[in-house]
Amino acid sequence: MRRNLSEKRSASLLSKLSGFKSMGFELLLMEASEADNKITVNYLLEKEGQFESVDITVSENTVVPSVTLVFPRGDRMEKDIEQRFPVSFKRKSDEMPHEEGYSLIDWGPFHPLLPEPVLFHILMKDEVIKKASVETGYNCREVEKLCAGRKVWDIPGILEKVSDANGISLSLAFASAVEEINAIDIPQKARWIRMIINEMSCVNANLQGLYNTAQCLGLYGDSVRISKLVGLYREAAELICGHPLLFGIIEIGGINKDIAKDSFYAANAVLQEIENELTDIRKKWESTAAIAKRLRTTGFIDSETAMTASGRLARAAGNAVDSRKYSKLPYTDLSYTVQVREESNCYARTMLKFDDLSQSFRLIDRGIESMPKGEVKQEAKVKKSGEAIAREHGADGEVIVRVRLKRDTVESLFFRNDTSVNISFLPGCLEGTELTDFPLIVSGFDLDLSGMEK
Repeated sequence: MRRNLSEKRSASLLSKLSGFKSMGFELLLMEASEADNKITVNYLLEKEGQFESVDITVSENTVVPSVTLVFPRGDRMEKDIEQRFPVSFKRKSDEMPHEEGYSLIDWGPFHPLLPEPVLFHILMKDEVIKKASVETGYNCREVEKLCAGRKVWDIPGILEKVSDANGISLSLAFASAVEEINAIDIPQKARWIRMIINEMSCVNANLQGLYNTAQCLGLYGDSVRISKLVGLYREAAELICGHPLLFGIIEIGGINKDIAKDSFYAANAVLQEIENELTDIRKKWESTAAIAKRLRTTGFIDSETAMTASGRLARAAGNAVDSRKYSKLPYTDLSYTVQVREESNCYARTMLKFDDLSQSFRLIDRGIESMPKGEVKQEAKVKKSGEAIAREHGADGEVIVRVRLKRDTVESLFFRNDTSVNISFLPGCLEGTELTDFPLIVSGFDLDLSGMEK
C-alpha cells in the first residue's frame, strides 16, 4: 500500500532543493539505494564544478514529492528510480484524457524513422497534436546492475557497447573515475589518443543524426549520401584499430596498444573527405528554401525550457553549455569555441550538428599534430576503495559516470547522458505541431535511448 511522505518532510525536501536552485545549482544526478527495507534517494546538485548533495530516506512504497516541481529535468531520473526501487514520485500524470472529437493514436515502438524503439501516445485533432507522452523501456538491459560486482578491467568493454552514440564516452569517463580514485596518472600520449577516438565517436553519432534528419525530411538522395559517409567513417576507424566503432582500445591506465601516427594520418585523410562532402550537403540545405523553411517552422522550444535543458538542445537556444569543460582529456591544450545558435528550433539543432562535426574534425586534425611521443599505458594498480564522478564530452552533450569501488571491484555504477534530461521536454515541444512534422522534431532531439535506459 502506497503512502505519501508527510507534509513536514515534503516541505523540508522541496525547501532544500529550492534553496540550492536559488543559489544557481542545477540537478546533475538522482540515485537511490536500498537497505533494511528503507530507500535512500540522493539528489546530486552542481554549480560550476561545485557539488552539493541532498538525501532523503523513506520506507518502501512511499510517494515522494517530485523534484520536477523545482528541477523539471529530473522527470526521467525519477522514472529510472521507480523502475528499480519500491518508491514513487508524485508527478503530473502522463495519462491521455479521452476528449470528444480527438483521436488517440500510438506511434512506435518500431518505425522506419525511429533509430531505436520508443512508443509515443498522441492525442490529436485534424492532424494537429494536442498532447503527447513518451513510453520508454524497450532498450533496457540493466547495464548498471550487470556491472556491479565485476572487476574494473571488464567495464570499459561493456560500456563502450552500451550505445553507438555515447558508448566510447561512457567508457572513457569510467576509466577516468577509476584512475582518479587510484591516483593513476596515465601517459600524455594516451590522453591525446583517447581524445581523438572520443571525437571520432562523436563524428559517427552526428553523421547518424544527420542521416535520420534527412530521412525525416524525405531527402532520399541526401540520406544515401550520408549513409555512404557513415561507411567511410568506419573505414577510417578500422585504419586506427581494426574495429569500425573503435571498440577495444580503452583500458584502465591508458590504451591497450600503441597506434602508429601514420594510421591516424590515413584515417584523417578519410575524415577530410567526409568533411568536404558534408560542406556540400549543408550548403544545399541552407540554400534550399523549402528545406530551410520546414526546419525553421518546427520544433521551437521556449528560452525558459531551453535553459534547463542539456547539451545541443540548450546550445540551440543560445546557452553556451561547454560539455568539454570538465573532461580529463587535453581539450584545454587546444582552443575551441562552444558552438551555439539562437533560433531554438529544428533548423538550429540541425545546423549545430554540422557545426559540431566541423569542430570534431578540427580537434582530431590538431590532436594528431599535437600528439607527443611516449608510452601509451601506465601500470594500473587498482587497490583503493572510494567514489568518483567523471564527466566526459559526448556526441551532443556530456555523459556523467559515478563509480564506487571496493578495491578492484565495482560496488556500484551509475551513469546518465543528455537524453536522460532532454526527453522530459519532448512532449511539450510536440504540442501544437502537425503530425507530419512529428518525426522531424523527434530526430532533432537526437535521443540516445540505449544510453538512457540502462
